[in-house]
Amino acid sequence: MSPETPSRTSLLFDMAWAFAAFVFWGGWACFVNMEAGLSAGIISGMAQGTFSFAMTLLMVKAITIIYNRVHGHRFRYVLPTVATMGCSGTLLAATHLLAGTPNILSTISPPLVIAFFFCLYTVRQLENSV
Repeated sequence: MSPETPSRTSLLFDMAWAFAAFVFWGGWACFVNMEAGLSAGIISGMAQGTFSFAMTLLMVKAITIIYNRVHGHRFRYVLPTVATMGCSGTLLAATHLLAGTPNILSTISPPLVIAFFFCLYTVRQLENSV
């Protein structure tokens, strides 16, 4: 790709990761919160799964936009990840507060750690598409 053509990921890449995020992190949230009752587990799982699906798609887009805007900047790898993680972490915590998730920290910590590495991986994929 030429420098004038923005880097991007494929629709298949985006949707595959979003679906995997829904299933895995929704299941994780359900499992972690099941001790508070079936209802709490299901509500937490659906909140986490839905958030993870949507946020995965939005994260890829946000990373791509930021990555393309900081072309040539020495922090090109770091800025998209830090900005995206700051926003998604805040929104995720707020989502679980609104959903009444019993074990918020246990629910969101693993997805946020993996999301951080996913952001770095996505930046690397963008770099390789150039």
